[in-house]
Amino acid sequence: MLRTAFPNPGKLLLPGMFVRVILEEGVNTAAIVVPQQGVTFSPQGEATALVAQADDTVALRLLTIDRAIGDQWLVTDGLTRGDRLIVEGLQRAKPGMTVKVVAFAAGAGKAAAKTESPTADAN
Repeated sequence: MLRTAFPNPGKLLLPGMFVRVILEEGVNTAAIVVPQQGVTFSPQGEATALVAQADDTVALRLLTIDRAIGDQWLVTDGLTRGDRLIVEGLQRAKPGMTVKVVAFAAGAGKAAAKTESPTADAN
């Protein structure tokens, strides 16, 4: 709960009325948000993601997730800037596979990495 006082020159608010306010508590400039479709959860409840490494092989990462922001997850650990998250074809992509990375087109439905044999998409 938070209580505050502020000017009300137009007398729009009367005593006892309530308002909903969104406060910006702080800004994390190093925050990473990822599409929820690129994150899966293990049977133990751990958040995981598949990423395409620099040599275009797939690697599994354990993530620490803070919260959901719309249709994205705020990731606090497990990913770094520049990581290429696989967002489509997760059922076919396996750690160690080679993928061909293509840009993710948000909303277009097709994304980012294709394997040499079965298809996997990444961002």
